[in-house]
Amino acid sequence: MTTASVPQPGLAQFEQLRPYLALLAGRFCDRPDLVMNDAAARFEAMLEDWAYRDSPDNPMANPLVICTTHLAVHLALQAHGV
Repeated sequence: MTTASVPQPGLAQFEQLRPYLALLAGRFCDRPDLVMNDAAARFEAMLEDWAYRDSPDNPMANPLVICTTHLAVHLALQAHGV
């Protein structure tokens, strides 16, 4: 019996959440598109040091994706003066 492989963490996970995250960022700023571009770059930079990068099927990997996306948006909002 084979199991489906879980994709390696990457920018695709951020992009899946982008519509929701853009709505969230839009509550705090006038240019969520700029904040989201910044957040995507920050998310991608965080991937290098990610726990569970080599074991994406670990039960903690998905919660880490969600937390990291929100952290990237938070840091981008801060950088844009929010």
